[in-house]
Amino acid sequence: MRFLPKSSGFSRRRFLQMSSLTAAGFGLALSAHQQNLKAETTEGIANSRVQFERALQIGTQAYIWGYSLVVLKRTLRRLAVMQGVPLNQFSRAERLATPEDKINFFLNNDTLYANAWLDLRQEPIILHVPDTQRRYYNVQLIDAYTNTFAYVGRRVTGTKEGNYAIIGPAWQGALPGGVKEIKSPTNTLWCIARTLVEGEDDLPVARALQQQYTLTPLSAYGRGIIPQREVPPSPLAQAETSNGLQFYDELGAALQDDPPPEDEYPLLTRFGQVGIGLNRRPSQEIQDQATIDGLKQAILEGERLIEQKVSNLPTTVNGWTVTYKPGNYRKDYLLRAAMAKVRLPANTAEESLYFTAQVDANGNPLSGANQYRFRFDAGRLPPVDAFWSLTVYRLDRTLVANPINRYAISDRTKGLQYNADGSLDIYIQHEVPMGKESNWLPAPAEGFSLMLRAYQPRAEVLSGAYKVPPVKRV
Repeated sequence: MRFLPKSSGFSRRRFLQMSSLTAAGFGLALSAHQQNLKAETTEGIANSRVQFERALQIGTQAYIWGYSLVVLKRTLRRLAVMQGVPLNQFSRAERLATPEDKINFFLNNDTLYANAWLDLRQEPIILHVPDTQRRYYNVQLIDAYTNTFAYVGRRVTGTKEGNYAIIGPAWQGALPGGVKEIKSPTNTLWCIARTLVEGEDDLPVARALQQQYTLTPLSAYGRGIIPQREVPPSPLAQAETSNGLQFYDELGAALQDDPPPEDEYPLLTRFGQVGIGLNRRPSQEIQDQATIDGLKQAILEGERLIEQKVSNLPTTVNGWTVTYKPGNYRKDYLLRAAMAKVRLPANTAEESLYFTAQVDANGNPLSGANQYRFRFDAGRLPPVDAFWSLTVYRLDRTLVANPINRYAISDRTKGLQYNADGSLDIYIQHEVPMGKESNWLPAPAEGFSLMLRAYQPRAEVLSGAYKVPPVKRV
């Protein structure tokens, strides 16, 4: 398992050796009684150091392992409190994202979003989806540890009408006829639905389809549709993590409803050696100061390792960065924690990949003070089976207000002008490119970033064989 390097190596023997050398260095002549007292004191200090080191190592492991669980629970609580996302029901956006949405999360301008927080402790929840007439959509199911464990949607189940029973890990029983089973690894899960919008004229049709996504408890199935709420288009309200021992308290509470797979129970046994575990509250229960100090240091060490992993996640080609391993992390707990920190929720790569650029072909930061041309050569548009889009963001990760209300250029953008050789030029700048307005992607006056989305990417994208072309200053 990939948790962290070994602890500092400040062993008990080394500590005793250093203590004796210190005494000798000062030429202390101790009586037999004084020597006994010194030995007892030294032994106590050494034991405290051993306890500190153990708490540091185990606590760091527990922090990394439990990070995604705590962050997801905090995120869902924040969705419930701040945005009114109800339990076991969809809250659905009625419009596409615009610059008015100040959530700094790279909101897309391609899909309508719907969110639901499911609790499967009592009974299964039945997801109904309509026939979308080949329109792209997906319903992503994310377990309590942030693993995407299933999809309902165009890529996996097609676009026909269907009913799917999402069941908890311990539930047993019979399902109604025609209902397909999806077993969740945890009782808590996050359900996120995305519906492609072809353009502003298509919004009413997409909205009508989205209204037909429903979630119904098994006991109420067949008794009519439960009304679903409407909320602003925000796919995420990610919670901040705490640097206090309360993190471990939250982990202990989260484990009550969502224990890990059985093959990870030995980890819980190990965590219990320093007071971390199911329904444990280390911030209140632990009295040993060395253990407390070790756990506090463990949080700092865990954060350092997660941040280090975050910095090593992307692959960079032509100034574009991409992470090829999002969505399902298996036993790579450090990767899971890193993705929970910066990319929650993350589609699996097979569903979508995201290429981000903040620099041009020469490595200089993108700025609205300059003019850029982004060219797809003939036959080299992103190879996808669903859609692609190129979006401009401010450095605070919000969309850019502009006079033509265009926030992205995509395979659905009307009126794009192709060159005689079949290539496509996109002009990214703050001022209107005279004579090239049809292919203008407005940028802010200051620094900005770009994101190229590739939904249902083909094999050459997934393998890295397809290279996104560089952004060139003109």
